[in-house]
Amino acid sequence: MAFSCSLLDYLALRMGLTYLSDLRCAPVDAAQLGRILSAIQPQRFTEREWLDACEYITGRKAGSSVEAREFLFCFAAKRTA
Repeated sequence: MAFSCSLLDYLALRMGLTYLSDLRCAPVDAAQLGRILSAIQPQRFTEREWLDACEYITGRKAGSSVEAREFLFCFAAKRTA
């Protein structure tokens, strides 16, 4: 079952951001992003949404939703450290 909004919109909403572009342009609480990602069941969003979110936030193209999720977690971990 998918949410009625995109993964990017969901992340921005959960992080309390005013604009979607704040996910990549504004200083983001990477620890919060990691916690939100951890709480999402991967099948809640389509593979395309995971790929789009990964590329939009990290600038990296993933080959699968699993890889996209890993890239997002790595991105959050690097920004937290």
